[in-house]
Amino acid sequence: MVVFLVEGPEVSISASTSQRLARLGVSRVEVLRQAGTTAVVLEGWAFDPASADGIGATLAPGLEVRTYQPLMRVLVGDIGDEAGAKRRT
Repeated sequence: MVVFLVEGPEVSISASTSQRLARLGVSRVEVLRQAGTTAVVLEGWAFDPASADGIGATLAPGLEVRTYQPLMRVLVGDIGDEAGAKRRT
């Protein structure tokens, strides 16, 4: 996963950009927006975030793009309650 933050209104995902992303292993693109900032999230099981160089400039030509790479991924669950229920029975 990689996240691009774009300051400005224009983010473009053309057919050629889509094809390029697919070749890099991206299988999911999400675009989120708040005020003047747009976030583009790229994910894919075969996607290596290190290969993301240059993608930000393609998504938002001429605009400032900040790139965020994964720092930590944590799966959470409610196993605490289940373990406690087993002890009580």
